[in-house]
Amino acid sequence: MQKSLREKKKVRRKNLILQEFGRLLKKRGLDGFVMKDISDNLEISLRTLYNYYDNKNDLVADFLSGMLLDFLGKIDEKDLPHSDDFARDVNALLASFFNLPFSEEQMRVIWKSYFVGSVVSQERIELFQKVDRLCIAQIGKIVQNHKKVLKESCELVAEIFYTLFTTSFTKFVVGEISVAQARQELKKKVEIVSKGVLR
Repeated sequence: MQKSLREKKKVRRKNLILQEFGRLLKKRGLDGFVMKDISDNLEISLRTLYNYYDNKNDLVADFLSGMLLDFLGKIDEKDLPHSDDFARDVNALLASFFNLPFSEEQMRVIWKSYFVGSVVSQERIELFQKVDRLCIAQIGKIVQNHKKVLKESCELVAEIFYTLFTTSFTKFVVGEISVAQARQELKKKVEIVSKGVLR
């Protein structure tokens, strides 16, 4: 079924809002602007903006989810690490999940808003689940390359490594460790768990 002109206009406007939000986010940081800045820059009323998003945390959730889906969707088979070292390949992919075009402090603030502050709607839950599934699928591609040396199923191993990633990443988001420490911790965990899942 084709979208009506009204629906297309709504999608276009939502995309413009997200683009402007991303531009301001990179330029000023999350606390450096308010919703009115977005509406002024786009020359729309604040009321119109609030028809799309209740607050900046909602914007963060959609912006970051879109960014992650775009990033993960662009990882092609040829972009994945291919070596004889299973742990190194997994680590290379998981480390890339930390690479966003923001400073470490901006990343922490953005991710906190993403996890803590966003309104939990069915649509948002489905979006988060889609990001999770895509992350696991990308890890699964690495695992698949080494399936001959695994003693567990590829799906199980991919989920184990995704859990390791989210644990270290959460510690970064809440401020317990830095990005560098999260990567280092993750690397050690992957090396230890790899020994357990390899034949």
